[in-house]
Amino acid sequence: MTEEQNTVKAQTTEELSAFIDSFLEQMETKFDTMSTQLNHKMNEISSRIDDMEKSLGDLIENINGQADPKRSGND
Repeated sequence: MTEEQNTVKAQTTEELSAFIDSFLEQMETKFDTMSTQLNHKMNEISSRIDDMEKSLGDLIENINGQADPKRSGND
């Protein structure tokens, strides 16, 4: 190999290394963003499920209270 070929090969290797580093940083940033968004959505869903459980519990309690005159206070 000539000195010129070695120089081109070194530049190509450096460029490839820089490209890979940049690519990995971009992928890490995208992964972090997606992870944050996913956690936010999961928290929203968890909150909605908690609200639904409370509403269902209240509804069941209300239905049971209407079906049982002793519980509704109408003796």
